[in-house]
Amino acid sequence: MNKFLIKLFLYNIRWQLSTPTLAIFSALTVSYMTNAPLAWPTIPQWCGAIVANFIGANIFIWVDRLIFKK
Repeated sequence: MNKFLIKLFLYNIRWQLSTPTLAIFSALTVSYMTNAPLAWPTIPQWCGAIVANFIGANIFIWVDRLIFKK
């Protein structure tokens, strides 16, 4: 069980590395959809990206385990 928790932790770290890309992309998308001027991501957008990556990592670790079975 300890080994799996380490793998889960590292998997979450790898997913969190894409947080800046997701936050910036979401800010650009919101600006485009609302015809607002381009702006740096707000605190809620950064927090949303972090939460989205955490949820995604905890779902897709199981998918990856099924795909990449040894």
